[in-house]
Amino acid sequence: MKLFIFIFFTSLFLFLVSGKKCENVKNQNFQFHLATKTPYRFVENKNITKLSFPGCKPEQIWMVIRHGTRNPGEKYIKALNRLAQIQIQFRKNIKKSKLCFEDANKLEQWKPPNNLLGREKFLTSEGEKELVELAIRMKQRLPELFPKTFSNLTYLFKYTKSQRTELSAKCFAKGIFGSSESDQVWYPIPQSKDPILRFYKICDKWKYDIDKNPTTVRERKKFEESELIQGLMKNVTERLGLPSKYLTFDDIFYMYSYCAFEIAWDDHNSTSAWCSAFSNSDFEIMEYAEDLEYYWVDGYGYDLTPQLACVMIRDMLHFFDKGIPHGIFYFTHSGTLLKLLAHLGLYKDAKPLTFIMQNDRHWKVSKIDAFGSNIAFVKYSCGILKRPHLLLLHQEQPIRIPGCSSASILCPLKEFLEVNKIKQEFCNFTNMCSRNITNCDYNIKWLLERFYTCFA
Repeated sequence: MKLFIFIFFTSLFLFLVSGKKCENVKNQNFQFHLATKTPYRFVENKNITKLSFPGCKPEQIWMVIRHGTRNPGEKYIKALNRLAQIQIQFRKNIKKSKLCFEDANKLEQWKPPNNLLGREKFLTSEGEKELVELAIRMKQRLPELFPKTFSNLTYLFKYTKSQRTELSAKCFAKGIFGSSESDQVWYPIPQSKDPILRFYKICDKWKYDIDKNPTTVRERKKFEESELIQGLMKNVTERLGLPSKYLTFDDIFYMYSYCAFEIAWDDHNSTSAWCSAFSNSDFEIMEYAEDLEYYWVDGYGYDLTPQLACVMIRDMLHFFDKGIPHGIFYFTHSGTLLKLLAHLGLYKDAKPLTFIMQNDRHWKVSKIDAFGSNIAFVKYSCGILKRPHLLLLHQEQPIRIPGCSSASILCPLKEFLEVNKIKQEFCNFTNMCSRNITNCDYNIKWLLERFYTCFA
């Protein structure tokens, strides 16, 4: 009898969904719209051709690398309970769902990951793989900079105080030098607020005037209330067959986030159950919401934000000026990479990003700030006089340095110094980060936090 009931309802379900056109995400372009949770395999440069320039020899490399794919943080893990509730509601209303059988079945069978507690934001196995393979490719492109024998005198590996950057550093070293040699690598004791790797964390002006200032996310909030988002929420609700107004924007955001996480965690898993809730245009809209926030918090939204990264350029120039070691490799976070990109003038749009969606924008964190994203400067000596030149790489791709007029993609160091002269002259971190406490453009929360500091 139980078998008969099972067969009956299975057949009924197949009948209900078989006539629905399957818009399975395997056939969509969704993987390029997952924001900062995009796995690095979607943006990596698979071309391992040696980076060779006639008459020039690579001498040093300075590289900044975001950690690889990681587990979600605490608030995302808590959201799993809500996703489970949505799944239950989906099952109850499955007859109304517009998903095809394959997608509906995958969402119906979805199980929340049960290995995240106590491992919040830990690097995953996919993240380890990303860093090992990145290192191998860099070694193939620049073999002169990576001899087989390792020495702590010629390389510096440094990471922030977090498991994900520490393991990323060790995986990268393994990819460069192999398992046995990489065990000999010395790592400095990480600082909780590193003045180079996480410079913005020690800048009170950025912290309170930008990061904790509600006006910073004003454009994002306005976008969340726009007709585009309201239409997206309606479409997702109907696609899943859920009651009207059942989903909040937070629900949609966490569905989108776990779509990205589950894709990133496993390179054999080309889809996630939650991805089927979105159409191509839905992914682009959610991506823009994320781009807005990162633009205003970590990018071009405020003049101060990119200015802060001058400390990294100063560190790089000092390293090249000394001539040793052969390579410096910093393992850090999204906020550092984005500020450095903005400081260099990369991916800057003609107009600031606002709640009015700009489809043709350059600032797309899915492409410029995926897990494992990286920026590298390589110093070359060129010609008989061995004049120093710089090569800039982003996501392993050689790109032209903004402001450099050289016909070659190599930029003479002398010209780079001239282009960045003003930025470096005004690179006084203490002055940039000092705050005018008479400024009234603060929210009540900030005033309460700072009350005793100001009036004690």
